[in-house]
Amino acid sequence: MFLHNRGLAVDRAVLRLNPLIVYVIIPFLLPLLSMCILRWKLEYAWAELFVLNALVSAFTGLVMWLHSERVANMFLQYSGHSYGKANEGAAALLGVHRISPVLPACVSLFLMLISFWHVVVMILLAVM
Repeated sequence: MFLHNRGLAVDRAVLRLNPLIVYVIIPFLLPLLSMCILRWKLEYAWAELFVLNALVSAFTGLVMWLHSERVANMFLQYSGHSYGKANEGAAALLGVHRISPVLPACVSLFLMLISFWHVVVMILLAVM
């Protein structure tokens, strides 16, 4: 099947990478690295540190959610807008499966929860 859209070719390349690296290690490594850089290199205080790291977690979660939506749309496009197992053959040949959008969506929700708790800690530090 010929892919005339460059975005779909990029998504196929991302889907062929190890899902553990793409969907678990990189999204959780970005907030950790930003926390270390903000704390030790830029020497931010606690409240600023939590606010800026909450933004990093929220942005990473948003990117993962949008990727999940795109993978779900790819599955629907290649399977003929059907959820049946009979139509999964064409989608599976391209590396898109019915459960492909589930892991990025779960990681996205977890990252949003992390950013929410960063904001809660920042408010508690401001009150105390």
